[in-house]
Amino acid sequence: MEVTKTVSWSTPDLDNLGFWSANLINGELELCAISKTKLGLSTFSPSNLETAFKKFSYKDRRCFLEQIKSASPHGPMFRHISAGSHDMPGPLLLKGQFKFNDSNEAIGLSGILSTISKSVKVTSNESDLLTILSHELKAPLTTIKLYIQLASKMLGKVRVASVLPYLDTAVREVDLLNNTMENLLDYSSLNTGDLPIYPQVFSLSAMVKEEFLKHQEIHGTHIFEYHDTGHIKVNADKIKIRLVINNLINNAIKYAPDQTLIRLSCNRVNDQAVECVQDHGPGISFEDQQKLFTKFSRVGGHEQITKSGHGVGLYLVRKITQAHHGEAWVKSQPGMGSAFYFCLPEQRLTTANFGIRPKLQTKRN
Repeated sequence: MEVTKTVSWSTPDLDNLGFWSANLINGELELCAISKTKLGLSTFSPSNLETAFKKFSYKDRRCFLEQIKSASPHGPMFRHISAGSHDMPGPLLLKGQFKFNDSNEAIGLSGILSTISKSVKVTSNESDLLTILSHELKAPLTTIKLYIQLASKMLGKVRVASVLPYLDTAVREVDLLNNTMENLLDYSSLNTGDLPIYPQVFSLSAMVKEEFLKHQEIHGTHIFEYHDTGHIKVNADKIKIRLVINNLINNAIKYAPDQTLIRLSCNRVNDQAVECVQDHGPGISFEDQQKLFTKFSRVGGHEQITKSGHGVGLYLVRKITQAHHGEAWVKSQPGMGSAFYFCLPEQRLTTANFGIRPKLQTKRN
């Protein structure tokens, strides 16, 4: 009998959120009462960045400064998970939105702060592990609600351009929520030993190009490049293969530094359609590569592990491609970036089922 350690995280609710706002020019810091309590500061203690920084470890402070230094109007929002210190009630989640001047320099940062409580238990019922992933749905919902509320309060009081960053953040969180839900549904199917496939013939190269154009439009933080060798058709489940592509692209965006190249390609190799997503991120050691595609695997150092995620995306990438008689793999070296691949049998001349396992569903509920 397999015994699995499960970790559940409680995510923030609106009644337990602390709010903060920092002036990155003069170091002033505004903290609500909840934020001061969570940082271990007294109600009457002075609020400035220098005082608050002392509550965090060297690694935390370095991460803060790196995010501030690399901030850009089209870049990601500020996000960090801190282990906290002896006078903090627990690990902290900080999320915020940058404010920029006319020269696109970050001059302000405001957002939310919440304590993360961690509970660990051992269970032999693997289906209970789904609870971990369900918690991932609450955090984006909280952020979406918060920033829409902020935007609605600002409308009519400030220029529309000042409201747009909050709405952009809400849109990105909706995308995150949607991708997480799709992962949850497919993981649930795998957990019961059944992953239904609804095959149809379509152009994989056209789908990859479509996702390339979408992410190029949404994520101004990175440089995207696309290449293919013409239309390459497969007989596969379009929704599940699109999820595979998005998981790989989102993974590259998450770990690759801003303004670095993410290259997508779709090529024909013998009778296989091979798609690749290559980034210039931190790279992955050979040892970590061996467990990358396993359930709940989180690899890398401090910076990589503190990125948001639940360790299911790459597991699903491999399981979905294998369900189509394909495969997924990675080529990487530390400091040299990573290239993630998946292949599917190419569909030629006929609409016969190439590589799809016999147990198929012909329509969706």
